[in-house]
Amino acid sequence: MDEEKNVYRLIDANFNRAAEGLRVCEDISRFILNNKELSEDFKNLRHSLFLLKKSFPYQQLLQARDVDADVGRETKEALKRNWQEILIANFGRTKEALRCLEEFSQFLNPLSSKQIQEIRFKIYKIEKKVLGKI
Repeated sequence: MDEEKNVYRLIDANFNRAAEGLRVCEDISRFILNNKELSEDFKNLRHSLFLLKKSFPYQQLLQARDVDADVGRETKEALKRNWQEILIANFGRTKEALRCLEEFSQFLNPLSSKQIQEIRFKIYKIEKKVLGKI
């Protein structure tokens, strides 16, 4: 696999990881916290991320995806004891994926890198607000 394809593979995986993390946070906000505003914040961030993903060549992202060869696929995650731990883990997952996207987008799509950074900082603010209350 060539280097460029590997970078697109990394980009694809991290867009998916960030969107999944945001979705879990959104659902906790909606169904457990019953917080419409917070749920909408997560939904809007997820949709912003989806629009940013569209600024990358979809076919290259899809062609680079190789689930079967993913050496991290079988990694075991720590069991969470409650929804608070799930929320904390998904904030972390989202922030880490966004940071990775931000770094690798710098040379592939510099404009999106700045927008990803803005989303990451919004997540920091929401995290402080939410976790300060639970």
